[in-house]
Amino acid sequence: MIRRILTNTRKHILRSGWVGWASVFVMTLAFLVASIFGGMAMVANLYIQYIESKSNMLVFFNVGTDPEIVNRLRTEWETDPKISEIVYMSEEQAFDFYSAYTSRVVPEQYRVLTRFDEKKLPSSLEIKINSLNDISDVQNRLQKDIDAELAKLIIVDINDSETPVDETAPAETDTAADQPAEETTTETTDQTATDESTTDTTAESDSISLGSSSNESEIRYKYSDEPGDKPIQLLIDNENLETLKDVFFTARMIGLGTLSLLFVFVSIFIFMTVEFRLYNQKEEIGVMQLVGGSLMFIRAPYILEGGFYGMLGSLLSSAIIGGILYFIFIINAGSTLTKYLYNNFGQLPWPDLNNVGLAALVAGLAAVGFFLGAMSSYFSIRRYIR
Repeated sequence: MIRRILTNTRKHILRSGWVGWASVFVMTLAFLVASIFGGMAMVANLYIQYIESKSNMLVFFNVGTDPEIVNRLRTEWETDPKISEIVYMSEEQAFDFYSAYTSRVVPEQYRVLTRFDEKKLPSSLEIKINSLNDISDVQNRLQKDIDAELAKLIIVDINDSETPVDETAPAETDTAADQPAEETTTETTDQTATDESTTDTTAESDSISLGSSSNESEIRYKYSDEPGDKPIQLLIDNENLETLKDVFFTARMIGLGTLSLLFVFVSIFIFMTVEFRLYNQKEEIGVMQLVGGSLMFIRAPYILEGGFYGMLGSLLSSAIIGGILYFIFIINAGSTLTKYLYNNFGQLPWPDLNNVGLAALVAGLAAVGFFLGAMSSYFSIRRYIR
């Protein structure tokens, strides 16, 4: 029975004429456009992966910052499952890296760097996250830990430092006889003033560390020369990352929507093609039913015919795309277009496909085409063969 079904399917395909070829060409065009939009969606997804694999956040430490602070923060952040990797760059490495960069790109800044007495620049922690969706959570967590460390580094408030601490000390006298007593009194007074000053300073530091200062620009930190200059700073291009994420997400959604519409269009066209052939063969189908032909025997050739059109269209579109890529990257490898593509897309994490992988990809596309064609034919033929 299967042999007879396959024989009838072959006869239907050979008799289809221009209608069959039209179905194949439409399928080819649809799969070609679908492959292009699918490739665009894939590139957008690879770009997101590439951005996520780069350093998304940078934490800078002023020159001279205690390495223990850096190690403490790094150890604590490495336990966060949303962070994939943390890379430390020392002060010397930062100077060498920036010097090499400016010597090629910005010679003026390089000449300034050569005048530095200490060949050091702020050290940093380069932080990579697993997903751009976690960027806000990770940013909040990092900033909270940095603020806690900064609170420990506050040393004085400039407004209060302008007030002399020892202004209550008694004036000197010229009486030699009273000098021992005055020295004793002065020492006692100075000790009292020192204790009070220490208490006041401690209270002020505690108050500032709790965030009670009304003007952060007046706070002086350890490892900083200027007031308000925080020795630990988190830098992140949050706005651009969010914009890129939204753009690539929109591109993927547009690609998926376009693919869905194309598959619907392909299914409808195959549906119409098979239905047109069934309409012309209504009498033949009626005769087969009268002589006792089963539903499977009558329906199967039409279903396989639609699947054949879908598979052939998919293979032709794959051959066209493969030929274009082969010409660009193999035959014409030294062209300006090829260099442009390598420079702009070569850094993306492309999957490593060998011959077996390419064959499996083409076979998968052919299977999708066969399935779409067969299902469209099945829903069409149910109207005439019940």
